[in-house]
Amino acid sequence: MTTCYTESELTEGRQRIGELLPSLMAENVVDRRRGSAMAPEPGNRSSQQFTDLLRAEHLHALVVYRRGTGWYADLILRGLPVGIPTVLGTPASTPRKSRSEAEAEGRQILKSILCVIHENEHASRDRMPDTSQRYFWLHDTEIFLPVEIIEQIARGRQSLALTGGYVPGVDEVLALLRSELIAIFGQDRFMAEVWERVDTVRKEIVTFLIANLIAMGCPRYPEHPSQGSR
Repeated sequence: MTTCYTESELTEGRQRIGELLPSLMAENVVDRRRGSAMAPEPGNRSSQQFTDLLRAEHLHALVVYRRGTGWYADLILRGLPVGIPTVLGTPASTPRKSRSEAEAEGRQILKSILCVIHENEHASRDRMPDTSQRYFWLHDTEIFLPVEIIEQIARGRQSLALTGGYVPGVDEVLALLRSELIAIFGQDRFMAEVWERVDTVRKEIVTFLIANLIAMGCPRYPEHPSQGSR
């Protein structure tokens, strides 16, 4: 999964999503009649918030692309509030071996998201998603921050970019977060019982880094919750 695509990849991705939508929607109708529709499980609060907000107008492109020797498929979303992930796709650490495998994965991601959108469009109006907070999964701990902080960070990043200032990307901020965790806990882990005793300045640095990641649409560190090294 990346956030950098060529214009041709995006154009092809928009065409692909338009071509797939009719057949996948029809397949989901059949699956619902059979009782086998495949919407994702709610999971934690961050994933629940994300899925509750999804609507058809957020679908933008399904990009299938190659980087190095591996293939990836990313479903790109647009129009979501600041701090909500806008890309779902193949993890960067586990590329697919062929274009056909990536296309099949992308098709399944889109089909699953269409199930979520259908449920949201037919859900009770009383089920309103909580939009006052944004969530981040740090190893095995879910952290939440007020949306006002995330919006302030996003505005600051945008202002810096417009004035030619340096704006760190996701990979750089993730590396800084990892360094802070090692400095605090002695390893790339998060331990809630130790966190309570951490000084205020260290806490503010970690919170600032997490807020930046959320503002960039990155919902977790590490990519897979079981990861982490000494």
